[in-house]
Amino acid sequence: MTCQDAIQRLVEYLDGELSAATLAEFEAHLARCSPCRVYLATYRRTNELVVKAHQVQLPERLRIKLRDLLEVRRGRC
Repeated sequence: MTCQDAIQRLVEYLDGELSAATLAEFEAHLARCSPCRVYLATYRRTNELVVKAHQVQLPERLRIKLRDLLEVRRGRC
């Protein structure tokens, strides 16, 4: 497996969708390829940050104001 092959299979790997044979080949490639291990780690960290960014909580006061504004606007439609 080349680095390009590994990168193309990355999402399938993370989603657990690789066949047993392809998984073994992918993991063997990772074992000998430091740049692909770094790429995988960076991809995982990026995903974690994106998920975390979407979990930002609005302050209670702002949530109430936003809800009230949306209710007023919904009443106008």
